[in-house]
Amino acid sequence: MLSEHTLGRDLIKQMQDNLRKDKVDSQGFIEAAKSYVRLLREYIQKENTILFPLIEVKMSASEQAELLSKFESHEEEVIGEGRHEELHILLEAFKDKYLI
Repeated sequence: MLSEHTLGRDLIKQMQDNLRKDKVDSQGFIEAAKSYVRLLREYIQKENTILFPLIEVKMSASEQAELLSKFESHEEEVIGEGRHEELHILLEAFKDKYLI
């Protein structure tokens, strides 16, 4: 799954490169974006069917609670409080605008 993180970053870079102001390649952007969507869907499927069930078996309830606490701290201290919700609102707006 770590290699998929690298692939995801590469696809994001491809999307950025295809939107350069001096040379926009909309078809290249679309292809990279479609690949990124496929990657995310497959990755989330693996998380839901393999990784998360494995965590349920391998980690104690107290370890899981500690991990959740660390995720919440990271969100507050690094990402910013309320940013997660802002991103969900943005995604909904994109869905409404582009997926009609």
